[in-house]
Amino acid sequence: MMALLLTGCGPARERQNFERWQQRLGAAEEIRCQAEITASAEGETDSFRVQLCRQGEETVAVVTAPETIRGITCRKSGADGTLEYDGLVLSFSPAVERTAPCEGGHLLLETLTDGYLTSMGADGEYRVAEMSGPGGETVSVWLTEGYEPVYAEIRRGESTELILRLEDWEIKERENGHSDDQDMG
Repeated sequence: MMALLLTGCGPARERQNFERWQQRLGAAEEIRCQAEITASAEGETDSFRVQLCRQGEETVAVVTAPETIRGITCRKSGADGTLEYDGLVLSFSPAVERTAPCEGGHLLLETLTDGYLTSMGADGEYRVAEMSGPGGETVSVWLTEGYEPVYAEIRRGESTELILRLEDWEIKERENGHSDDQDMG
């Protein structure tokens, strides 16, 4: 499935541009996007859409589709997480063997802001960054020329656990308080 031609660590300039972008994300007041998250396990797949918002170390994912689970909210900060719906709040512990779908957005944004870049490469018109996640996951992210994430895969070993399709990427800077997706290329 990873039919990519990753070019090792890539040119030093590309790595520096990515690391500058990563520092910008880490310093942002807020990161927002829409995500379709697809989880695969034992031949079954489930998909849902969420509105993601990260402020500081907390990520909030609000389910927007399908209608049957619309409004369920997952709050995650570090190892602490809650699921909320209609006034009910349940705490949960992180999954040990697999990444839970409700944790996908948090894991992606945490890895983008704090993860270790292991390689950079290209896949057609996209840059591809492969990173080590906080729990030993491998997170591969497809970025546009302007460093807007559009697709991500979260894997443990060779098994892809979650696929995230991203839209409406927005970064709110701390110093000037506006959204900006400056081209780093």
